[in-house]
Amino acid sequence: GSSYENYSVTSKTYDAYRRPIGLDVITGALEANAAARGMKSTDMKLLDAGCGSGNYLNAVRPSIGSGTGLEFNEGMIEQANSKFGPGSGVEIV
Repeated sequence: GSSYENYSVTSKTYDAYRRPIGLDVITGALEANAAARGMKSTDMKLLDAGCGSGNYLNAVRPSIGSGTGLEFNEGMIEQANSKFGPGSGVEIV
């Protein structure tokens, strides 16, 4: 049998069970990357490929200037879009 996960179904409860981890490492890497370019992390644009429900983008949002989440599953896109409104600086595509 296949172990394929149906993310169209999983998307409805994804955030309840899969919380962002390692945020200190991620924000540290963002800050180091920005510093190496002579800028602040809040001036950076972030691409989150395979952003799922947008939970990581939402968690690092205060540390970046703007972000784009790339996702293919419609259920996950719906969940991600529910986190980011107009003027949030985050776009889900």
